[in-house]
Amino acid sequence: MNRKGNAYTLTIQDPLVVKIACKYITQGIIEFVNSKKTLEIDYGNGSCDDDATITINGVTYNIKL
Repeated sequence: MNRKGNAYTLTIQDPLVVKIACKYITQGIIEFVNSKKTLEIDYGNGSCDDDATITINGVTYNIKL
């Protein structure tokens, strides 16, 4: 449950990869689902950068971590 009391599930869709020499998660996908929306964070292809995408109900946005 979140701080507002709404239940959700969190699933690691693709294993998260953390490299010792990088301060960012470099690869992996996390999915959050509740009764109103689905949110997916994709950390990319393994490059050490601050780029990721977030998909909310099928619409994808580029974000900086």
